[in-house]
Amino acid sequence: MKKRWYIAGKITGLGYSEAFNNFLCAEAFCRLSGAEPVNPMRLCNSNWCWLKCVAVCLYHLSQCQTVVLQVNWQDSRGARIEKVVAELLFKPIIFMW
Repeated sequence: MKKRWYIAGKITGLGYSEAFNNFLCAEAFCRLSGAEPVNPMRLCNSNWCWLKCVAVCLYHLSQCQTVVLQVNWQDSRGARIEKVVAELLFKPIIFMW
């Protein structure tokens, strides 16, 4: 079974294209590392509230083997929460460039 890596990074406060491109780069990083990426921008509907997105994303994070933090993760309340949850679940964390 292919390992799944959850991608965390800033979405709120960025333009959609910029955020989506950041996550596409992170997807490529995961694939080049031999993992299946789990991209929050593909999990949530754009008309959902922030809290619903976080809840859905945390569930998917819990199902992944590893969490990948984009360079901008500290600028995101959601990504900071995801990092704490990853640590509580003893998931390996990879920090991108």
